[in-house]
Amino acid sequence: MQDNAAVTGILDGDEPAVSVGAHRPAAYGNDDVIMTARDISMRGLTGRIYSGVSMRVPRGKVTALCGENNSGKTELLLTLAGRMLTMGGTLVVDGYELPRQRRKMRREAGLGFFENVNDVQPSLKVNTLVAAELELYGRKSNKRATAAYIHDWGLDEIANLRAEVLSAEQTVLLGIALGMVPNPAILCVDDIETDLTTHQGRKLMAYLRRLASERDMTVLVGCTEYEIARGADAVVLLTSDAAAQRDKVESDIVARSISNIAGVRAGSEPPVIVGYSAAAAVGRDDAAHLGIAAVDAEEGGEA
Repeated sequence: MQDNAAVTGILDGDEPAVSVGAHRPAAYGNDDVIMTARDISMRGLTGRIYSGVSMRVPRGKVTALCGENNSGKTELLLTLAGRMLTMGGTLVVDGYELPRQRRKMRREAGLGFFENVNDVQPSLKVNTLVAAELELYGRKSNKRATAAYIHDWGLDEIANLRAEVLSAEQTVLLGIALGMVPNPAILCVDDIETDLTTHQGRKLMAYLRRLASERDMTVLVGCTEYEIARGADAVVLLTSDAAAQRDKVESDIVARSISNIAGVRAGSEPPVIVGYSAAAAVGRDDAAHLGIAAVDAEEGGEA
């Protein structure tokens, strides 16, 4: 494989592209909020996927949805992107009431790669994938336009590589570039730690914060590791702790859950807690890591 320093360098440098502790508002007014959810829920054939989710997502910032695997992160991200339906509660995204205005709203949201949702054919080259996405959204997709788009996203070194030979970081960066083709107001990226080191995950979070700042857009990120999620501007904790009451999200959780680990990165401030889920599945070990007392979930008795 050829040298892909132009791409891997984004995530492998010694210092973040954006200061992790910068631009942290203490609270968000109505004009600064792009999404508001109140007690939204979703159920599948096997039971609850997520429930009791309430949040106010800040506009133009990066918000991390943090919880263990099977906590409903992916489904919640797809719901907020207008790709899946809620079964309860109220959800307003960028002025659109979901699910009633879901078709209109989904035009505003782009997706990075979501497993089994928008996978690409592994044998196709990056330039072919980019050209196809440009054409799909009615943009110029000739060789020159495709090359220009690839260059703008720093993917020149992998343009002629097949998707199946890309490294993990190259794959996630390609997914972001493809998700940005329609020039969305919102970008959703899932499982950013997959096959990445913690260092690369932090770099990716910093990269997304720079992207949000430079393009004045909102980014939602799914994370399992709080150490990576805390690099975002705000965090939604997906936890089974039913004691995380609505009126205590920005006080008790901040004080109990974050203060003990806020010093991991010297000189940085903890992110603002903007949401919670009262009934997602978080194991006792992960709950202890977050500083939250694990309790039995509302249904099924699992914790």
